[in-house]
Amino acid sequence: MEREVVQQAYLQQIGSRRTGKRWVIELIKKLWHFAWDLWEHRNGILHKQNNISLEAKKTTTKEKARKLYYKASLTLAQTNMAYLLFTPLTQLLTRLLAYLEAWIAQTSQAIKVQLQMDRRRRRIIHQMRECLRGWLIAWCYNNNNS
Repeated sequence: MEREVVQQAYLQQIGSRRTGKRWVIELIKKLWHFAWDLWEHRNGILHKQNNISLEAKKTTTKEKARKLYYKASLTLAQTNMAYLLFTPLTQLLTRLLAYLEAWIAQTSQAIKVQLQMDRRRRRIIHQMRECLRGWLIAWCYNNNNS
């Protein structure tokens, strides 16, 4: 109320027809509009930033899925984990982000396990070959010297 009186005195001093009450009403409106604009600006930045971050994450996840699908097709195609490749890549990439992330996690683990099993099989086969080679060398040596 004090501001209205002070403004009214100023307006009368300069010869204006406006009133102090009207000036206070307009000032309050401006302050409300300013607060509203700040709030909208904040929300726009917050949600736009979230959308930009989400889109970047989707793009990164889709690229990771694309590369992993190729690797999985080389590693898992003839295994009991081949069901991870039943969904075509083009269809897989249209799934929700959470689905893609779960698929990536499961497929990555399946590839890791399969590669470990492959290394173990190769090591066992190598050991068997070495054992057979040693036996054949000994057998040949014994048969040639008899």
